[in-house]
Amino acid sequence: MTARSPAFEASTVHRKTAAGRAELASRNADLSPRQRQLLVLVDGRRSDGELAALIGRETLAELLATLRALGLVVSADQANGASTEPVLNASAMAEPAPVALPGERLEAIRALMKDSARRHLGLLAQEVHLVIEQASCAHTLRAAIARWHLALRDSRNGHAEADALLGSVRALLEGG
Repeated sequence: MTARSPAFEASTVHRKTAAGRAELASRNADLSPRQRQLLVLVDGRRSDGELAALIGRETLAELLATLRALGLVVSADQANGASTEPVLNASAMAEPAPVALPGERLEAIRALMKDSARRHLGLLAQEVHLVIEQASCAHTLRAAIARWHLALRDSRNGHAEADALLGSVRALLEGG
């Protein structure tokens, strides 16, 4: 395949955020093995092209999108000149406190996600429902959204609607 995937630029470099470094130590985000593998490989020096050679071009864009959505990686361009070296004092770069969502907005997002999971995911919907129910703030909800979206994209019936549903969830997240 000679065409470059439009989902990522081979010359882009990503780095871990403080949350990404903390995730490697804590394993709280319930990442898939492939997501965790990519998080380990993201070092602020390897380009997306190099990562694609290690992970596989077909899955890199999706895995990167998930890690970005979870706040575990950012492109080096977005880092505003921040160091790409690991930070030994993670508390100095701690993530802000979880943002509370208004209850009705959180419930609307959960309802949309659970309904679409029920319609498209079959037996996997039960596992996704649990993740959705455990989301109580914007940070944990983003992790649930990433997992839900990946499950929809991987499903036989939901892949065609996955991106549109994600757009609806994002609009609700942003207050729309």
